[in-house]
Amino acid sequence: MTRTPNKLSADHRKARKAQQPDAPSLRPAKPKEKKALPASPGSNKTTSGPLGARISRRAADRLRAGHLWVYASDVEAIEVEGSQAPGLLPVADNRGLLLGTALYSPTSQIALRMVSGEAIGEAEWLKLIDERLKRAIDHRLPQLKSREMDSDSCRLCFSEADELPGLVVDKYGELLIVQLLAKGLDSAAVRAKVVATLRGLLQPAAIWERPDPRIRELEGLTAPSLEPLFAADADHPKTATQFRLNGLKFQFDVNAGQKTGAFLDQSANYQAAQDYAARLAPG
Repeated sequence: MTRTPNKLSADHRKARKAQQPDAPSLRPAKPKEKKALPASPGSNKTTSGPLGARISRRAADRLRAGHLWVYASDVEAIEVEGSQAPGLLPVADNRGLLLGTALYSPTSQIALRMVSGEAIGEAEWLKLIDERLKRAIDHRLPQLKSREMDSDSCRLCFSEADELPGLVVDKYGELLIVQLLAKGLDSAAVRAKVVATLRGLLQPAAIWERPDPRIRELEGLTAPSLEPLFAADADHPKTATQFRLNGLKFQFDVNAGQKTGAFLDQSANYQAAQDYAARLAPG
């Protein structure tokens, strides 16, 4: 007997919808039901504390393959102590084996962003921010000294690419612009650590936080401060400057433009477009 394609398609959609898990809910852990997580994958040792996030097998396989995100639809359960969502959560597979620690965004479709393959707390995470941000800056500052680049501006931190999910830092001449694009980064301790690291390596006139309005809405971030994160001249914080990119000079204003201002992550493409245009120019 031949089934019609439309009938099969409708049945298939119903089956898939029935298999989709409900969105995870944040609920306090009950002491008598609190379970322990293994200290590391494959280990028989356990660690006490809140259960954290338990994810689907599909999501666990992706993390083990190197993926850094867990979507809300793949979170099977979240158990925490108290009613307030923490910035960091231990993450375990559906068998309870620890996969690491992630930044937690309770309102985002990207619920978990992995930051470590081990169980870590805030102190260890702040240390990692310092180490990883220093490594990112040390990798890119030499490029600004190159005659070929002829720039005093660049993206210093590329979020996940630098193992710092949600953190973007752009340098516009003497101004630094910071974006915290994940709920788990939205804390005074994280801001203080980022500012301390940047001031330790650079001599900025000011450091400003400039959140993306759309991301702020999706992540449930707090309202941004109108004050700079740091200003060398606290009475008159610098908000505008002239910066150089690929030999060209531009004006920059903290309060104008999209994103952080000039899409500095595209500087190599700007140079490529300039070279291509030069080859096409007559004569």
